[in-house]
Amino acid sequence: MSGIRLESRVHIVTGANNAIENIVNVKKNVEEVSKNWY
Repeated sequence: MSGIRLESRVHIVTGANNAIENIVNVKKNVEEVSKNWY
């Protein structure tokens, strides 16, 4: 008998779509501010 072993480390994030979109937008805004800061 043969086989392979598959392991992974995952983070499952659940939440309302609009909350997740807000987090993504905040990250984008922080990146833009960081670029303009220097």
